[in-house]
Amino acid sequence: EVLSNRQSSTSQVAGAIQSMTAWGVFSHPRDVTAALKACGRKQMWQQAVSTLADMKDCSLEANVITCSAAISVCEKGRQWAWALQILSEMPAAGVDPSVISYSAAI
Repeated sequence: EVLSNRQSSTSQVAGAIQSMTAWGVFSHPRDVTAALKACGRKQMWQQAVSTLADMKDCSLEANVITCSAAISVCEKGRQWAWALQILSEMPAAGVDPSVISYSAAI
C-alpha cells in the first residue's frame, strides 16, 4: 500500500489520500491516522490539515490520536500556527488534548 510504503513519493501519497477521501474509503479514525503518519514521513503538513478536515466528509469524528498526529505533522513542517490551531480546536470538537497533543504542539 502507498501509505505504508516509505518509498512512495509525495505525489503518490497525496493521490492515495485524495482518492481515499473521494471514495469514502476512510471508515475508521485509524485509517485517517495511517494517512496522517504518511503525511508526516513526507512532511506534507498541508495535506495533513486537509485530511483532518476531510474526516467530517467521511462521517468520521476526530479523536485525540488523529488530532495529535496532525499536530505532529505540522510541528515537523515547522507550521506552529497550524499545530496550535488544531490544538485549540480540539475541545470544541469534543476531544480532550493529551500530553502527547501538547508536546507535539510546542
